[in-house]
Amino acid sequence: MKNKTDNNSPLFLHKSLKLPIVVIKKAMFYQLNRKFLQKL
Repeated sequence: MKNKTDNNSPLFLHKSLKLPIVVIKKAMFYQLNRKFLQKL
């Protein structure tokens, strides 16, 4: 029962959401770099 409440806690949700945000930021950064290099 304790595990279920832990999984629904804001901290757990924050941890599970943190990774996709980092991946999205890296992808956006990569896209910007590619556009910049194409202009050169």
